[in-house]
Amino acid sequence: MRKSSSGHAGQAIERVLELSADAQITRRRTPKDSPAFHSFEGAMAAYGKTLALLRHFNNGKSSTQ
Repeated sequence: MRKSSSGHAGQAIERVLELSADAQITRRRTPKDSPAFHSFEGAMAAYGKTLALLRHFNNGKSSTQ
C-alpha cells in the first residue's frame, strides 16, 4: 500500500512540475507590467509550495518502507 501511495505522490510531483513549466513559459510571453504577469508569479509560488509538500510526503513514505 505504501508503495502505491509513493507512486501517486511521484505522479503528482511530475504533474506539478509540468504545470509549473507551462506557467513559466506563458509568463515569459506576458508583458511584465500586466496583471496576468503577476498572476503567474502567484501560481508559480503555489506550485513551488505544493511541490515541496509532495516531495516531503514522498520522502517520508519511501523512508519507512
